[in-house]
Amino acid sequence: PSHNSPQTLQCRAMAPKKKPAKAEGEADLFADFVKIYNKNQKEFDTPKITQVQNILNSDEGESTKAWNFNEEFDAMAFQVLCHSLRQAGYNEIEAIRLWKCGEGD
Repeated sequence: PSHNSPQTLQCRAMAPKKKPAKAEGEADLFADFVKIYNKNQKEFDTPKITQVQNILNSDEGESTKAWNFNEEFDAMAFQVLCHSLRQAGYNEIEAIRLWKCGEGD
């Protein structure tokens, strides 16, 4: 093509990236977190946090990168949640946002 003629660019939509399949023996951190969280909730006898249950029960639970809390919840229940995340080594959450959750926010 000459320098004076316009060029047409073709753009194609790319398919969404899929997470690679877990290799055999590779840990599923989200499943580990859920198991540890349920165990810790029973051990410390804490009430369920509605928003956490919604995330865990949704189809996108594992891919949810921002966890938003906007209802009051038990402070110990939130500590158990954070402790369980730490124990499982689950660090795929990019943000945890708290709005009007009580306990002097």
